[in-house]
Amino acid sequence: MKSPSSTPENGPGIGGTQMGLKQRDRKREDPSMNTNPDLASDWTPPERIRPIAIGLIVADGHVLLMEVRDRTGFLKGFRPVGGGIEFGESAEQALLREFREELGWEPHAASLLTVCENRFEHNGAPGHEIVFVFSGERPEGAPAPLPDTRLDFLDHGVATSIRWVAPDELERVPIYPEAIEPLLRTAIAGT
Repeated sequence: MKSPSSTPENGPGIGGTQMGLKQRDRKREDPSMNTNPDLASDWTPPERIRPIAIGLIVADGHVLLMEVRDRTGFLKGFRPVGGGIEFGESAEQALLREFREELGWEPHAASLLTVCENRFEHNGAPGHEIVFVFSGERPEGAPAPLPDTRLDFLDHGVATSIRWVAPDELERVPIYPEAIEPLLRTAIAGT
């Protein structure tokens, strides 16, 4: 895991409202759309284009997703696990490193699905990412996709959670970046 002294450029990313794109109306009465001050995030996007790698990990019809919270702790939505690509590493190497560093899991090789651009706003600041989207199998050490199973951890010093999300939840909560939602549905349908 990264220490709390990690740079803000390496923060969680991919959260927020898409700039220039209208968010689809989603039900907000979902009980998982709560506010938890202990999980508040002051992270703001860096003022540069940031390359990142994320993994669509699907098992038993559920997808492994990380919570995206704002500075009040409000759960804004979910995003796949991943993070920034460091100088000198490939996008796949970055994804595998993020799983090892943040979760202690040894991921299997990943397959590149697509690359997309993500322009968004999070905690009042604009962000811009080039997103390498990979598919993969459940990593060794990852819990089975059971209902209400959450794993809390530090993402560059910020408390966060991941959990297996069921297909019906994808209708009730935003997924970031929005461009990957069709890929998520296809991946879930293929399991």
